[in-house]
Amino acid sequence: MGQTYFLGLEIGPRAATAALLGRDRSPAGAHTQPIAPDAEDDGGFRIDPRKWVRLASDTVRELVESSGIPASKIWGFAPAAPRGWMALDADWNPLTDLRLAHAFRPTCFRGEILRFLDNHPRNRAHCALILAPKDYLRFALSRIIATDTSDAAGLGFLRPGAGEWDGAELAAHSLEARWLPPVLPAAFACGRIGPRGMEALGLSDSAWVAVGSTLAPTRLAGCGFLDAPAVYLSAAEPLLARWHTKAPAGAEAEPGLTHTDFLLSAGRDDIPSEAFTPETPIILDWREEEDPGPLRAWAASTGRPVYAAPLAGRASPGAAVLAALASGAFADREAFFRRFAPALLDV
Repeated sequence: MGQTYFLGLEIGPRAATAALLGRDRSPAGAHTQPIAPDAEDDGGFRIDPRKWVRLASDTVRELVESSGIPASKIWGFAPAAPRGWMALDADWNPLTDLRLAHAFRPTCFRGEILRFLDNHPRNRAHCALILAPKDYLRFALSRIIATDTSDAAGLGFLRPGAGEWDGAELAAHSLEARWLPPVLPAAFACGRIGPRGMEALGLSDSAWVAVGSTLAPTRLAGCGFLDAPAVYLSAAEPLLARWHTKAPAGAEAEPGLTHTDFLLSAGRDDIPSEAFTPETPIILDWREEEDPGPLRAWAASTGRPVYAAPLAGRASPGAAVLAALASGAFADREAFFRRFAPALLDV
């Protein structure tokens, strides 16, 4: 059968990065392309939805065409993007700009969505679908309607502690449940890329498409440390650390990690004791344009073991990992992550 590949696309407010990961877990190429938002404010960014899809798709096409890998060998695709939202009418035309949060901030857009619906009666009358950014990209490429818990939480109507919409909350604000997509696991294969999407991405065959997630869980999918709690430090947010534990076992469990955020500037006494035991490893992650120096210095001062995430300093493989897991090619997910593990750093 030969080598096959999985394609991940991580889209930030100002750049998109596409990465290919081989079935043998080896990186097979990456391409980054700038994205210029149309406007910025304290809450995030705004951009024309069709422009955003075109720029993101061009990033993938450039990688596919320059990689030398036959497009027919790409089995799966997964998108990742910051939290955000947009509304569509019944003809799938945008009713709003695409709204994007700052890349790694846990922003909730519940208030913005309600203000949009309440500003004019025709907004409610014409609204047919509310989607997060990465879900709109997938919808544009495949017409598949879905979301994951990380983006559902960003929309603000998720039932606390559950992977489903809160019916009472929707009723309280006269929101139609049909306006919101079904909530599925991030590494779930929800369908295939359609002909329009294949053309946009430069694919010759219809690859499986995974639900995907927001950027932080996607980066975690690429960190590979699932066997114990870990403190994950990303240079994208130098003052923010994330304490992660292994997700619950079971067929319905999300692949990846559950997490709690805390600020490094808050002082070590404020860090959960269970996150900071002597055995708790620290995983550092940074991209090519990010400086890991301050994080390395802080991690070294703790006396804990410090690891580098796979491909740290390069393109994140996280979205491609979600695509690989969704493909069904790796039935033993524990074995997959044990072979895709962080490297110990000398700090």
